[in-house]
Amino acid sequence: MSKIVCWDYGHGSSAELAASAAICTALMFAGRVLLVNEESAGKGVEAGVGSRSGSRYAGGSTDSASPVAESGMDALLRLAANQRLSKGNFQDYTYPAIAGKLDLVPGFSPEGRQEREIAERNGSLSLLYSVAEEAYDSVFTRSDASELREPERAPYREGKEMHFPVLRQNRLELERFFEEYRERNREITFADGILLHHYDPASHWTAGNIKRRFGCKLPIYGIPYSTEFMDAWNNGNILKHIRLSSLIHRKGKPKDGPLDGLSKFCLGLYEMAGRKPGLLRSEKGA
Repeated sequence: MSKIVCWDYGHGSSAELAASAAICTALMFAGRVLLVNEESAGKGVEAGVGSRSGSRYAGGSTDSASPVAESGMDALLRLAANQRLSKGNFQDYTYPAIAGKLDLVPGFSPEGRQEREIAERNGSLSLLYSVAEEAYDSVFTRSDASELREPERAPYREGKEMHFPVLRQNRLELERFFEEYRERNREITFADGILLHHYDPASHWTAGNIKRRFGCKLPIYGIPYSTEFMDAWNNGNILKHIRLSSLIHRKGKPKDGPLDGLSKFCLGLYEMAGRKPGLLRSEKGA
């Protein structure tokens, strides 16, 4: 499956949904999943995973000799720049969020923040993702709208990527998006679908009404608000929360809330990529 990029207009919701979609994909389907943090270690897509408790990176010493310097974006970009990054050694510089299923690339150490701009210029970031797509079945990350507006800043963005804006049921934000979509989608793939964060099905601005109002043919996935979900994210327990929610659903209780929307989104990703997903784990033995 292609690289999946969730992006937003600066409110940060794309980090929550990129990480959660990666977790759901790893739990639902066969194959290996990678979650990449292009921001500082412990922030972005890492913030809700709780991996900062691990000694390998994030939240510990910021000394250049700390574990964060030996794994994650810092280490991977150095290997890519030296032409030493390969499918065989990529996993050695990641954090195993779900053993054998989901790996996380920790973000930059404080000393490594400038490496991203250098990597964009010298092609190391492009190489990092090329190798990642060889080593993993799915690659998730987040971005913001500014990088999509200026594709020359990110030469690794190619046709294999799928882009999903994370929007709110906000008229001005939706108008802004559809205006930009009509202008920019001829130059780049500005969006392959839409994620509505904190979705309220009782609002007048439902997915169906949005489609009709803006003549939208893109798939729209509503991700409802959940206090438990947001508490789990803020407490760094989103992986445990999604796992427990999945177990409850397997026992026959009806799906609702964010997990239902995320599950539909993950299924949609496979359909858009033209691939047949592996057997759902919840269906084994059914």
